[in-house]
Amino acid sequence: MSDAARADLWGRLTAAGLVKGELPDTSGSPSPWYVRLMLGVAGWIGAIFLLLFVGAGLAFVFRNEAAAMVVGLMCCAGAYAIFAVGSRSELARQFGLAVSLAGQVMFLYGLHEGAGFDSESPVFFVTVAVFEAALAFVLANFVHRVWSALAAGIAITYALNLLGLWGYGVVALAAGLAALWLTEDEWAPRGASWRAIGYGLACALVQPTSYVATWFFWRSEVPPLFGAATFYIKAVLLVGVLVYAVLRILTRYDVAPSSRDGAAALMTAIVIGAVTSRAPGITASLIVIVLGFARGNRGLVGFGILALLSYLSYFYYLLGITLLMKSIVLAVTGLALIGMWAAMRAMYGDAARETVRA
Repeated sequence: MSDAARADLWGRLTAAGLVKGELPDTSGSPSPWYVRLMLGVAGWIGAIFLLLFVGAGLAFVFRNEAAAMVVGLMCCAGAYAIFAVGSRSELARQFGLAVSLAGQVMFLYGLHEGAGFDSESPVFFVTVAVFEAALAFVLANFVHRVWSALAAGIAITYALNLLGLWGYGVVALAAGLAALWLTEDEWAPRGASWRAIGYGLACALVQPTSYVATWFFWRSEVPPLFGAATFYIKAVLLVGVLVYAVLRILTRYDVAPSSRDGAAALMTAIVIGAVTSRAPGITASLIVIVLGFARGNRGLVGFGILALLSYLSYFYYLLGITLLMKSIVLAVTGLALIGMWAAMRAMYGDAARETVRA
């Protein structure tokens, strides 16, 4: 972008009240992405070695739950100081990330062992979610906020599963994600923090429906709270979030829900949600795609498409559903898509093509 274009854009943002002050200096451009990626990997390796050092040199920390919690909180406080002082240094940011990750492991280990929680205690996972959410707001680092929001979302999802509310964490995350991204104009001045949290919630939303997380999320023997109806209620609520997002987008562009365009958009969302009720990952991925489209966020759209393709691969190899049921779901989905294509062709004809030609 040229200097004149940057100045014009900054002037429009200032007039809208989204930014203030002078035009930022871009002379100190960030490091190339591959350098930051290498330092990010180094940060995770550093966290592992830091834990090994504490385990070998300070073994008493892991033998004493209170000491583990105190040292863990001290590490998180040290990471806060590192992020505040060395915010312009890539190496300092990655070292702060390593220190914080090590501190989180020590604190949660001490909490789990000291309070006597078992591996399937919903109270423990709710506590983890609160702790990670607090870190997401306090520690000013983009990658750390993404990680903390992801960890908080996964923890609250698993806690709801342990309470018998199977899959309701996905609904809660979808609702929170929609509420966050659809109000981007309000938090745009604080976008450095909220945007990272939004990306973390998007990752947490698709994580429970991935192949990697299947064992973790579905290994509990806690029965569904409302029996078989639990899964149908969850599906309806998830479709409701998708419809809500579409309604908000229609309102944003002054399209009445009762109009032809509004009715077509709503019916499409409802039909897709209904035919994919046995494959909730599709609905969750579509919510991410719709929100990315609404905000003009190519990264969010790309992530949603990747999540959708990943879930389709996972669904194909899922052993909890018979091949007959998979075939029925895919066949009904295909017929529904063909039906919607035919309906829109009848409603709009070749108007879009003629508009492009004109």
